[in-house]
Amino acid sequence: MLRELKTNKFVTIFLKRHLQLIANEFQLKLIDIRVLFYVYVCDKPVIADDMVEDFLCSKAHISMSIKYLEEMGYIYRTPLASDKRKLIIKYNHSIMPIIERAKQIRDKLIEIALDGIEKE
Repeated sequence: MLRELKTNKFVTIFLKRHLQLIANEFQLKLIDIRVLFYVYVCDKPVIADDMVEDFLCSKAHISMSIKYLEEMGYIYRTPLASDKRKLIIKYNHSIMPIIERAKQIRDKLIEIALDGIEKE
């Protein structure tokens, strides 16, 4: 159990540090990275309220991040067909360099996790 907790803590620290490096590299904040990843991986239409619930942070933080990411050209918003007051958040392909950096970090983490384990 203690080993699991230490491993979970290592993964959390590793990811936070490396996500912060990506954020710095692309002049973003950590919340911006979280918003981009959320929009990228979500398989249903994303609205800001979804992120407020899932991230457990204020709507103001999410709204400011969405506005900034939209200004940077990473995301755009379109009205929801069933409710024109709500806006669906979609990503532009300009986020792909950020996603590729995240995949490199993922691969590095997997390599570290599997270090010393032989392939069968």
